[in-house]
This record gives sequence, structure tokens and C-alpha cells, in this order.
Amino acid sequence: LIPNDNSIIMKRNRSFQFDGVVDAGLFRFSGSNFFFQFDTFKISMQKIDSLQMSINTGESNQWGEPLLIGIDNAIESMTGELLIDDPNNKSGLERYPQYPTFSSQDKSFIYFDSPDIQNGVYDRNSFYFQLEAFTIDSLDNFRPEAIAPMGTFTSAGILPPMEMQMTLREDNSLGFYMQAPEEGVELYGGLGRFYND
Repeated sequence: LIPNDNSIIMKRNRSFQFDGVVDAGLFRFSGSNFFFQFDTFKISMQKIDSLQMSINTGESNQWGEPLLIGIDNAIESMTGELLIDDPNNKSGLERYPQYPTFSSQDKSFIYFDSPDIQNGVYDRNSFYFQLEAFTIDSLDNFRPEAIAPMGTFTSAGILPPMEMQMTLREDNSLGFYMQAPEEGVELYGGLGRFYND
């Protein structure tokens, strides 16, 4: 945990509240109104500004530490719960490989308005991928293929809103592959049709 201003607010029974950053395995959460609950050994995250994920390259540095590479897209505007470990294993003496586990609650978004994507032309208010709630376990060593959120792609009227699944692409970005059906896909509200991949 990296709390903003090096400050946490202690609550009853060793629980506490803070704003800042949580590193959990290969995930980094940034936001505010995070509540660590000692009894259940979880962090309730009321306002996650961004979730940045990394993957293991399979290589190590000179000290034997795994080399990681970040996934280009961040997931933004979400809430969720991070289960740190089994509540009866707070000391970490037993091994439960499914922990840490993160479950999002309600919707979240991936935006494409970064300046390095077509000079930021895709405004986040009209061009985005809205994710459904999802759960990912084994955050210490999850497989890249485990990143497969379902959601709806909204493209500022270029295409109709489309439900699809995002996957990790070869360039370490989250994206999707779509093969147009035989009848094609409507473009720009019917001004054209798309027949390709």
C-alpha cells in the first residue's frame, strides 16, 4: 500500500481507510476511499481511478527477479473488492494460489483518448469500451489469456454499439478481433457497410 500523504485513518479492530495506490501481484490500483477490513482480510475499493496490469515476460533480470511489462490500456472508473488472502491465513503460512483475487462491481471503462492513439482524437465521452463486472484470481501469477473481459464497444457512431470480448493483443494492448458477418456491419448510421476483419 502506498497511501497519499503517508496517511491512513485507523478504524475499529485494526481496519483502516486510505487514498492512494495498492499493488497486488501484477495489478496496480490507484484511487480513493479504500477500506482495509481486517476480519475479512480484504480491501473494499470505492473509487478506483485506474487499474494498470502487467504480465510476466518469462525472463529474469540479473538478480533473478521476473521481468514484467505493462499492458498499454488502463481500466478506469470502477469499484471492487480485493481479497488479499484467506481470512484464516493472515500470516501467509499456508499457500492459497488463488489469492489475491479481485472482483469488480458494476461497470468500468477502457478509453482510447491517449495522445499516442491517433493524436487523442477518440473522445472518451463517445468512444470507449464498457466492461461488465468481472473477477480475476491469482493476481501474483495470472496468465495473460485470463484477461478476457466482456463488454460493449461504443465508437462515436462509426459502428453500432457492439458486444464483444477483449483479449490481450500481441502489442500488449487490450483489443478485440471481429470478423464481419456475410451481410456486413452498418457504418455511420447506414451510410456504408463494413465487410472485412
